[in-house]
Amino acid sequence: MGDLVPRSPSFMLKMLGRLLPPAAPVTDAVADYLDELNGRQQERRMRNLEVLVRRLEERVTAQDADNIPPDLFEEIAEHSGRFAGVHVNDWRDPTRGWADRVLPGDGIADVPAILGALDRAGWDGFYDLEIFSDNGAFGNAYEGSLWDVQPTELAARSRESFTQCWERRTVIA
Repeated sequence: MGDLVPRSPSFMLKMLGRLLPPAAPVTDAVADYLDELNGRQQERRMRNLEVLVRRLEERVTAQDADNIPPDLFEEIAEHSGRFAGVHVNDWRDPTRGWADRVLPGDGIADVPAILGALDRAGWDGFYDLEIFSDNGAFGNAYEGSLWDVQPTELAARSRESFTQCWERRTVIA
């Protein structure tokens, strides 16, 4: 499906150029410039993402997922206005690998406390459930993989688990 989705402004510009009369000033040079500009923006976003991932890796590992860093809530309060969305999942105990997460509330992370910090910070954006639960697609066929659950059942279970965590969210002073 990724091949069907335009990935750059120049793609849209070229498609628009096909729809406009031949005299319309749509050129490959403009399209190339937009590709270059988009590339620089993507590089900047990737650098920011790499910094974020490094910081998260420093803070949360499978071994200490239940030990929330003391300044996590302060950082949420400080930076929540920059969040585009919040991925929600939980750590299995013991974790068998990077793609071995469980539904919120079913693991050892204090998801309600994190949701409470986001709520207190005024976050009113989107949450999405992030399910990493390898069934062999990434090389580890974990027993009990959530990816093997029927989609409608998984959606219902996911909604229920998130709702329970939300209702138990705590506000930490």
